[in-house]
Amino acid sequence: MGPRFVGIDGDHEVLTWIPGSVVDDWSPRPDLLDQLVAAVRQLHDATADLAPGHECLIHDDLQPRNVVVDGTRVGVVDWEQLRPGRRVEDVAQLCWSFAAGPADREVLAVGDRWRRIVDRYGLAERNEVVAVASAKIDRCVDDIVRGSALGSARHHRLRARGDHEDLRRLGSWIDANRHDLSALLA
Repeated sequence: MGPRFVGIDGDHEVLTWIPGSVVDDWSPRPDLLDQLVAAVRQLHDATADLAPGHECLIHDDLQPRNVVVDGTRVGVVDWEQLRPGRRVEDVAQLCWSFAAGPADREVLAVGDRWRRIVDRYGLAERNEVVAVASAKIDRCVDDIVRGSALGSARHHRLRARGDHEDLRRLGSWIDANRHDLSALLA
């Protein structure tokens, strides 16, 4: 699923390299998405006892640029936001990051892909996915805008690229189709 810990070099962790490339459009590869969902479930199950007061540890930044594909294998990278949380947070982000691309916002198709993710994961809180997705998108937009205003080079790049506006449009689309998406997940 992800890199293995090798050791410490000063203040930095050293991890193994994961070969592969980033895939922007996951819709023609449901097999890879199923594998990613299974890997996220394994992370959550393996860390359930490591997060007292929380369900598990969550990646909290699952998006296509943080997943590499090497043939038929997926690997998750960029673990700096790993934190205690709820399973539904990562599952909701899988839904909006991997199954609601800007080119395809037909609610039935998106809802079917979201349901596939939720079903493959076996998520009990499926009725919360839409609300959690919308809230996470709002937090991401706020983080980009606030971080850019505070001088963060990374957030400035994201804002200059228009990521916050893309996320706002996606959030608006999800909010406008909240009822239908929720019904498709029920």
